[in-house]
Amino acid sequence: MAFSKTLYWLALCILPLSVCATNGETCNRLYAAAKYREAMACYMQPDIITHPAVMNRIGYMHSKGQGVPADPEKAAYWYRRSAETGFAAAQFNIGIRYEQGRGVPQDASEAAKWFLKAAEQGLADAEETMGYYYASGTGVTKDYREAMKWFRRAVEHGNTSACSSIGILYDKGDGVPIDHNRAVQYYIMGAMGGDAQAQALLAFKYLLGGGLSKDKRRAAYWFEQAANNGYPVAMQQMVKIYTYGRYGYDRDPEKAEYWRNRYNQTIDEQRKTGSRSVEPPLPFPLPSLTD
Repeated sequence: MAFSKTLYWLALCILPLSVCATNGETCNRLYAAAKYREAMACYMQPDIITHPAVMNRIGYMHSKGQGVPADPEKAAYWYRRSAETGFAAAQFNIGIRYEQGRGVPQDASEAAKWFLKAAEQGLADAEETMGYYYASGTGVTKDYREAMKWFRRAVEHGNTSACSSIGILYDKGDGVPIDHNRAVQYYIMGAMGGDAQAQALLAFKYLLGGGLSKDKRRAAYWFEQAANNGYPVAMQQMVKIYTYGRYGYDRDPEKAEYWRNRYNQTIDEQRKTGSRSVEPPLPFPLPSLTD
């Protein structure tokens, strides 16, 4: 299973009306206009800085170097101050900091603690992350049933990327009886919602069968959707399709080279940024490039 995606919640959420109507709105307008130095000075005013959403925003600005030099320790400080007030977005952000070891010591258990706090407030990305943590035993004891619970809550709150994780649990029988039909249902749900991982998994289902009838043309369609959405394994499959003329597509060396280059660029970017792939181990064998 994958770890949490690097997704920082920036929400300035619901500030008190008196603040929003006066100085808070001024600060937000400055930020929206990319006048970051002025915005930072505005947010630091005594009557504004105590609001949890503002502290979260200040943490984000220190993280990205907006109006101030980038400083991971200051970013973590402000995220934590906001998180300690119970602000879910900041709880998620400080969780990411502990997961990555940016501005704070890397600590999976501490990350899990903050992700759980945010998840218990219904933040869908935190709920999905707790699913990953329980499925992989990261910072918590591995528990597939708990993983399924959190993935389902994430989906209920609009997180379509958790659909593929639920499908994988059904495909592998982790914490639930093996049920390929239900796995496909979740892959379809995620794929229709635009999630690249679900699109790739659905493509493999059409290619290999299990829960639906084989259809190589449909497989190629979903591989292409996933590849266009940045999913490396799907890009590899597009290389195969155009190199060998598979799944109802004609051979096209130029398109094969295009997808090969996109794949290499994507992997290089992941290495440079230190980001982890969100691709999970597939619950079925990967076909060879000459199948």
